[in-house]
Amino acid sequence: MPKSLLIVPFLLLSAAIGATAAHADQVDYTISGADSGSIAITESGGVISAISGTFDSATINGLLPTGSIGFNDNEYLSPGPFLDFSGVSFSLDGNDPYGNMYVNLFYYSVGGFYVSVQGTCGGSSCGGLSFYPDTITLASAVPDYDPTTGISALALLACAVLIIRVRRPMPTP
Repeated sequence: MPKSLLIVPFLLLSAAIGATAAHADQVDYTISGADSGSIAITESGGVISAISGTFDSATINGLLPTGSIGFNDNEYLSPGPFLDFSGVSFSLDGNDPYGNMYVNLFYYSVGGFYVSVQGTCGGSSCGGLSFYPDTITLASAVPDYDPTTGISALALLACAVLIIRVRRPMPTP
């Protein structure tokens, strides 16, 4: 087998690792305006997978499934406005000052601000009170860095080159 063909398995392995590896980034925000709080959103591939922090002085209990409040889709947009019109829904571990435990936070593009719809139940047919305008400010972010793509591909390629370059004496028959 020609030595140049030895690199093929390494390139295939590198491509497989890079294609199947997913990363999650945590991004921290502060909320001000009609509502207040500090939230941390974990997203992967444009979908919010977790949310934590505080909202209107209540602790965020967790992310609600899509379609829970206001047909939320839990999509994450980067760069801003971070949320779309369907928004992200989450529950609180207790009542906020308004007596609500469920929140849908979304971006209202016509007005250029964020809105929260808050209620006492977590279904799509639940009514709620709207609070606006809100501002969401980026507080800090984990760099968008995925060590399983470019770095590992380069490392595997370097290993392949080293293997090809090493010359071992062939045993004589």
